[in-house]
Formats: sequence, C-alpha cells, structure tokens
Amino acid sequence: MITIFSVFHSENSKNLLERNYDLVQKLNPGIKFEWILADNASPMGQNVSANLEKFKVVPGLKRDDSYPSWARGSYHHSSALNGILPHIKTRFALSLDNDFFIIRKNWIRDIVGYMEKNGIAIAGSPWYPKDFKKIRYFPAHHCLFIDLEKIKQQTLDFRPDYDFSPKSKFSRINKKVCHFLFGERWLVGSSKDTGFKIFKKYREVPGIRSECFAPFFDYKPGILSGFLPDAFSLIPQKNGYISERKFSDCGYFDANREGWEEFFWQGKPFGFHMKGVYKTDSSELKSKFEALETALRNLA
Repeated sequence: MITIFSVFHSENSKNLLERNYDLVQKLNPGIKFEWILADNASPMGQNVSANLEKFKVVPGLKRDDSYPSWARGSYHHSSALNGILPHIKTRFALSLDNDFFIIRKNWIRDIVGYMEKNGIAIAGSPWYPKDFKKIRYFPAHHCLFIDLEKIKQQTLDFRPDYDFSPKSKFSRINKKVCHFLFGERWLVGSSKDTGFKIFKKYREVPGIRSECFAPFFDYKPGILSGFLPDAFSLIPQKNGYISERKFSDCGYFDANREGWEEFFWQGKPFGFHMKGVYKTDSSELKSKFEALETALRNLA
C-alpha cells in the first residue's frame, strides 16, 4: 500500500484531484492506496468540500501574509504538505500535485517494487529543465516518491529556504556585477523554492539513493553548449537526464503540444504536469480541462 498526499486550495484544484483519484484507481486495479489531502481552501474563506469517500482530509492553514508576496504561495502549500506527514502510516508515500497525472498502468506496484529492489529512497520528477533557476538532478515535490523506512517523516521539510534578511550594499553590487558578466547563467540552480530543504539534506547522504524521471524538453543546443560547466549551462548536461522522445513518439496524446511537461521512466511515458493551470482566465481554464478530459479518455 502507498499513501498519496496533496493540497487543495480552490474548487478547481479539488476537481483536478478527484479526476486524478479516478485515474489512479483505473490504472492500478486491485491495489490499495490512501490519499490524504490538506484543505488550504477553508482557512482562506472558500467553501470547498472534497469527496470523503475518496480522500482523507486534514486541516490546512491560512496563508501567512508576513512573507513577501512572491513567496507566500510556496510557503502556504509546502507548510500544508508538512502538516500531512504525521498522518502517513505506510512505508511508501507520494507527494503529488493536483495537476500532475501519472499515466503508466500498474505504476504503484512497479515503482514500489523498483524502489525496494534497488534501495531507492527518493524518486520522482525533477523541476522542468526550462526552470533553470531550480535545483537539478533531484526529484521535486510535484511527483515525489519517498521510502519512509529510509527517510523518516520527522526529517522532511517541504518549505522553501529563502533568505529574507536585508542585503548589504556589497551584496547588491556583487549581484549586479555577476548579472553583467554572466547574464542569467549565474542564477542556474539558485532558487531555494519548495523542497529545497529536502534536497539540501539528502542529496549527498551515504546510503540515500535518489532517482529522477526524465523530462522531455525540446531545445536546440547553443553555441556554448558542451563548453560551459553544468553550473553555468541553462540546460542540464548530464547524460540521460532529458528524454529525447516525447509522448507522441510513443503513440500517446501530445501533452507537450498543450504546454504540459512530459516525464518518462525506464524509457516509457510516466506522467505529465499541467502546471500553471490556475494562472488563466475562465475561457482558457475551460479549454485546459477539456484537453485534460480528452487525454484521460485516451488512456487504456
């Protein structure tokens, strides 16, 4: 058995989770799973009710507006994820964003078996390559499998690790110089967004193995590609990190065409991340939900 855990903060996010639940059940016949949700909608004054026949719902929290506006969402979401952890009683757990859909048949059995057999403590989808400011070569919270025999709940902290302290004049000048000399390249891997504390704690711990699913990312290598060290490359350079194939090459629907992020595991389509689905107007949101329904209907 596995415990899936997520956060909902609106009617739309709850609707996505209910579609996601049905898909997980469809693709994993005969497999037990529990899905725990943190309700971040009610503390914000929204009347949103999740299906209690499908989900176990635990209290979320009100957004902390003492953080800068650009960081509030990350802290609100990640703190709610932390609040779910004490409720998880199974060995394996999966942090899953409401708009990340796993499409591989029997994936619960396959992933759990693979992690047990190979001693994998953490597995999942990394931040997408175009998000070059985010961490690389380590699974992100969007779809994050954890073996809780190897990594205990009480050691996990999904919150970002931003530094809000006032910056010195020297620091501000140094930032401008770096930007002038290196452009955006000096920002590669600089973000300490959701999940950074887990990355920092477990990226180089002996005996703690992690593995990333391969994102499909359509890009053309620049002139400097292959000459710059990875730390200054806008595109991750590690062999095999990026899939050369996309879903449509494998006879699946073209999630990439919809602007969604595609991820592969063991050379086969594993899941897609819609991402940003809430930053749209009502007509565009309706279109995205229609595309999602079409995609899910086409799954075996």
